[in-house]
Amino acid sequence: MLQRYLSGALARLGDRALPMRGEVRIHRAFTFLWAGEVESALADLRIAEGDMKWLACSADAEVSLRFFQLLFDAMRGDAPAVEAQLQALFIREEGASEERRRVWHHQVAVYGVRTAGVLGLDGAAVERWARLLNDQPLTSTVDTRRANAVRARYAAAQQRWTDAAALFGALLPEAVHMDINGQAVELHLRAAQALLRCGRPLDAARAIAPALERMRIEGERGHALMAGAAVLSELAGTRWGAAMSPENLGELRVAAALAGELRAARAVKGAGTAVAASTVVSTTEPAATSVATTLGDDDELLTAREREVLELIGAGESNKLIARALDISPHTVKRHVANILDKLGLASRGQAGAWLHEHGHKGVAMS
Repeated sequence: MLQRYLSGALARLGDRALPMRGEVRIHRAFTFLWAGEVESALADLRIAEGDMKWLACSADAEVSLRFFQLLFDAMRGDAPAVEAQLQALFIREEGASEERRRVWHHQVAVYGVRTAGVLGLDGAAVERWARLLNDQPLTSTVDTRRANAVRARYAAAQQRWTDAAALFGALLPEAVHMDINGQAVELHLRAAQALLRCGRPLDAARAIAPALERMRIEGERGHALMAGAAVLSELAGTRWGAAMSPENLGELRVAAALAGELRAARAVKGAGTAVAASTVVSTTEPAATSVATTLGDDDELLTAREREVLELIGAGESNKLIARALDISPHTVKRHVANILDKLGLASRGQAGAWLHEHGHKGVAMS
């Protein structure tokens, strides 16, 4: 239904490059992604990204585009790109109030935990993001669906399969209420994996059946990609025998094949990159980034406004003060900072200030 609505809206908009067209295409890209129609999703994202480069699109559209790329990078197993997207999102509310930053960091951390699971990272990676959650699920006894899901993912990442099977299993009756960005299907798949690791194949088959039936009936195969290629490969390679219907087994194998194709396509240049994700400030100390390769490239030169922003960064000014000094909005300043870091291949404002101190007015011309 949503795809039909969005396609109808695009038909009315026609070929006009409008902010609304970009936002509609981003929403439709998500519907294609959840349907497992990856090429169609990426085609919409490329058009939306092109529109956003020169149209005054909303901040919500930019965030939606980044979240799409975050999930897609996780699905295709690109851990460095996922890390970069998470960090770019993490600093987004840098100039906001403490309360707003706290809420925003919590939201980003939720996806830090989830994407760690998609990538098959270890317990340390899950714990790193879980520490930023408001309710501290790994050290508290808070009993909520989300907190228990974090505990289940942490147990699986540590290969504590008995604990993981119990935690995921307890969440399955609640999965219908947790169906955000593929989570309901993912929980069923992750529960099935944990049960298999515990030597309980019949219970695993029962756990996975609702997810596979939904994928098959509703045509939303992309939800399974949030379980990660390794989980899908393990499940698809299991000898289920009479415990699983041929239709469900076929659906599982198709989803696993799709996940494998995404992993393989990552090596192909230009496969699915939609958002430049080099605006990175780590919650830990960022690694030094070489800027040698950016000097002298004509297409990497800073604009006059970007140079002004860079000089104010070097003077230690905050985004709010830069906005006041240049008579522009704080959101516009954020965009300039992102472009500066991207063009110079830097990872933080601190590195930008150090770069300016080292190079002064040399090395970067104004276009």
